[in-house]
Amino acid sequence: SFRLAQLCGLSGARLRVGFQRDVEPCFNLEIVRQREEAFEVEQVLALVRLLGVESCGDVSWAIGEGKGNQLRERYLDGEFSTGHVVAVDLGRGEGTGLNGRQLDDIVGRVIERGARAVLFFSLAERKQVNYLTKTYGSRVIPFEEDDLAGVAALLQGCRALIACNTNVLHLALSLDIPTVGIFDEDARRWVSGRNQLVEIIEERDLRAISISRVVDGLDRALRRDSIYDRQVVDGAGSAPSTS
Repeated sequence: SFRLAQLCGLSGARLRVGFQRDVEPCFNLEIVRQREEAFEVEQVLALVRLLGVESCGDVSWAIGEGKGNQLRERYLDGEFSTGHVVAVDLGRGEGTGLNGRQLDDIVGRVIERGARAVLFFSLAERKQVNYLTKTYGSRVIPFEEDDLAGVAALLQGCRALIACNTNVLHLALSLDIPTVGIFDEDARRWVSGRNQLVEIIEERDLRAISISRVVDGLDRALRRDSIYDRQVVDGAGSAPSTS
């Protein structure tokens, strides 16, 4: 997953990809969390420091200028320059996720604000994205998330992202995109307390979340964005990771 690769990058390690049969015992190291509220990245960094390995510092992500610009022009029709695009990830992520009605309400509220909504989805959400496309027409822009570089390019054209605990959320955090993160557990495990561009919404039962809380979180994230004046990368360039 992207998150595992991100953890390797933050620890300064080289990424080695392997596989095993289900019947075989695990041949790799297992990292046991110290406590639920401890940020995972900090625990990994502590582990490598214990082994005498220094981390490489800030990690930067760069998107090729040609592909990034082409995708934004193709899917966003130049609207990314106006700031009227908000991304919504339809994926469930680590938890149960939001139901179809909640996602419909969130997308509807984004559109009511005069914005277009980029919908990131996988095969599992195809039925939902078809419904939203039929309901809202050209105001929504579906994009399948199996193209991670494409997702990153479109995120850089969006004012903010609304997502559960998904790979797209962690990609947005790495790119310094203002984000509303929806969690059914203690978010301190997943998001650094130093990240000023993420609004956390925690609820054990995600199906009980009020959509007004999500919209209020979006407003706060956008206000923080203007305060901290995040670096917007247009084409070639990079943004430091604070996730």
